[in-house]
Amino acid sequence: MISKEESLYSIKHIHLQELYELDPSIVKLMRDQQGAICGLTAIIPIHAGTLDYLLTHPLSSTYFQSLPDHRLKELRVPNEHIAGYFVKTIDVSDFEDVAIRTTAGLTFISLLISSDYVVAAPPDLPFLKDFHLSLGCEQTKSVAHYDYDINTPTPYYVLDKRGSRLQDYLNKMMASFGFVDQSKQQDDGMPMLSEREKEVVGLLVKGYTNQEISADLFITEVTVKKHLTAVFRKLNVRNRTQLVNSYLKKTK
Repeated sequence: MISKEESLYSIKHIHLQELYELDPSIVKLMRDQQGAICGLTAIIPIHAGTLDYLLTHPLSSTYFQSLPDHRLKELRVPNEHIAGYFVKTIDVSDFEDVAIRTTAGLTFISLLISSDYVVAAPPDLPFLKDFHLSLGCEQTKSVAHYDYDINTPTPYYVLDKRGSRLQDYLNKMMASFGFVDQSKQQDDGMPMLSEREKEVVGLLVKGYTNQEISADLFITEVTVKKHLTAVFRKLNVRNRTQLVNSYLKKTK
């Protein structure tokens, strides 16, 4: 059951006038299958016109300020383009009503289908956590905000399907549905590395720094260093240059 206080987490933080001035299209009403109003959404498109707001608003600032400069540059696209969406809230009149909750879920799913980059900041409620994770979103480990409750760190949920990440997302979803991804069965030249270690190496080969790898994978820099130490040992290399050369030889 959801308490009355929890049911008001989102609605108390919408600030309609503020969002309307930012972009009149951000806040929209939701309707159920009978056409009755059952909630509202506040979904902010990410582009040059909204990024400064996202960098300073308490609900979103912690996440966006954690991104390295090159990632922020990717998001600062002209206003007529959209780099992704920040889901401020998808709030309904009664989360205990299955039909209404389904409507809210379908609203979020349609957003995931239409966009390659979505960041959500739902209240820290178990069923919302399970819902976002079931759709392949990554929960941030080292980045959280306190906008709903000053005593409770609340994580973000991120779905990034841009570029090569799309294949990673598809592999993850196939695995969650019990399908066998044949590409994972093939020898990629580094069978001794874990999937996370391969992700770290893949970004390092692209020239990412430890800080950028940390931000991209939503892990701490300490964790990045631990993964690299393990990779150095497994591949019998001493530094990043040797690692890159070894990687390129093994994955030709």
